[in-house]
Amino acid sequence: MKRLILFLSFCVAFLSMFADSWVRINQLGYIPKTSKVAVYLSEEATEV
Repeated sequence: MKRLILFLSFCVAFLSMFADSWVRINQLGYIPKTSKVAVYLSEEATEV
């Protein structure tokens, strides 16, 4: 089981190195049924 978790952690860390864009959402402290804010980040100019 520990080997599986270690392998999956390695895969996620390895694949995240090749990400070109990210979506960040901070849900800590939000009141239910209120509007949320997400931030889109990218290393290059992109159309949204």
